[in-house]
Amino acid sequence: MEPPADTPESRGSGRKAFCGGCGTSECAGCLAEFEAPRYCGECGRRLRVRVRPRGWVGSCMKCDVEVGSQGH
Repeated sequence: MEPPADTPESRGSGRKAFCGGCGTSECAGCLAEFEAPRYCGECGRRLRVRVRPRGWVGSCMKCDVEVGSQGH
């Protein structure tokens, strides 16, 4: 399944237009609190995620967006 079309409304607005858990634009938030996102919040494409013992780092090759978390 392809992500929704890239539109000006979903780019560069600073808001998350897509769910990080499933990649859809119409999701109530299926991602668990400490789970790493698998999809870009800006464009809906798959993220490249590296999970580490104390957190995770994800990056989108299209949007050049990087997200991360540090564990406790």
